[in-house]
Amino acid sequence: MFRAAGVVCLLVASTVGVLTPRSRPLPVGNVRPKGWLLRQLVLQSEGLSGHLSMFWPDIQHSSWIGGAADLGLHERVPYWLNGVVPLAALLEAAGVKRVPETDHGDHSHGHRHAYSSAQAKNASVDIALQVDRYIGYILDHQGANGWLGPDDHASDPGQYWGPTNVLQALTMWAEWKDDGTRTTKEWTRAASAVLRHVLLCGKRLPNTGMNSWAQVRWQDLALVVEWLLDNAPQGMEAELTALLTTLRAAGEDWEAFFESPDLTAPNGLTRHNVNLAQGLKTAAVRARFEPGGTGHGNYTWADLSARRMKKLDALNGLPTGMFNGDEYLPTNNSRHPSRGIELCGVVEAMYSYNLMYSVHGNTAFADRAELVAFNALPATWASPRGG
Repeated sequence: MFRAAGVVCLLVASTVGVLTPRSRPLPVGNVRPKGWLLRQLVLQSEGLSGHLSMFWPDIQHSSWIGGAADLGLHERVPYWLNGVVPLAALLEAAGVKRVPETDHGDHSHGHRHAYSSAQAKNASVDIALQVDRYIGYILDHQGANGWLGPDDHASDPGQYWGPTNVLQALTMWAEWKDDGTRTTKEWTRAASAVLRHVLLCGKRLPNTGMNSWAQVRWQDLALVVEWLLDNAPQGMEAELTALLTTLRAAGEDWEAFFESPDLTAPNGLTRHNVNLAQGLKTAAVRARFEPGGTGHGNYTWADLSARRMKKLDALNGLPTGMFNGDEYLPTNNSRHPSRGIELCGVVEAMYSYNLMYSVHGNTAFADRAELVAFNALPATWASPRGG
């Protein structure tokens, strides 16, 4: 999912340590989807998004809700929540409370669902109920030290990635449940929980540093910190601003990677297609808390964002607006159509381009997000109505 851009405004310093983006995203749930978009959201809820909690052990019995599954990175429930929270909010805004199950057998080349037509007729999926159940458990079981979710890697440099998507989901849940006053129980509870968690990250980082997925995806955690500064700093402006600098120092230098001639770097994870799609937005993230020079000649942060999009097009670009990256970029950069890109890379690139438009105001980024949404994204959905 990606957030719609709000009213255009000047990029000026805010009162809480970060620059105001040129266009602010509208709060989650403030857009009423119709037509094609609503059909896609219903399709999503009819598919895996609406059903993972019913059958996949890593969601159904996750360690995030007291189970014994989703171990290791503890990232499955966070990824799922980061998608179904805005899905539930948008469906509610459209007046869709429960999505009826449907039998797509007549349209799927003879393959039918495992349940009978009678079962399908009477079944329904309530995404909002699923969301509230998981969010409620996670908030109820926040650690006394402030950590959200399983806390079994307290000295691990990679611990910071797993919870990041839950933090983003909580910020969207807070916006969805808010009435515009930022005083609802849900808003207050979620904002406080997110703050406690990121402040604990700030205490641990100097001792652990970052590596692996956390290191190359630091910008997503920084986005959560920027959300707090924008919406709910709770008197912690100085600590949050300092944390942004700490994250940047511990994280991957994406600007150096994208400015390299052939997109090469010692850290091979930068050429992983999903990491790269997430890294696209790093210049836009940094622009909000590093308003000075970029360290790359006379290029501005907006210049760096535009240059990386153009470079990817030239080296690995696809007609869909994406780039070749079947797990990793081709060893020898290539635009050959025999290569491809995966769903995760597609949606992360859409999110990055939307954020780049929000911060920089360059409509080329919004156009690119739209190109990807209408061309690359449908081809990644194996469903009776697309892909």
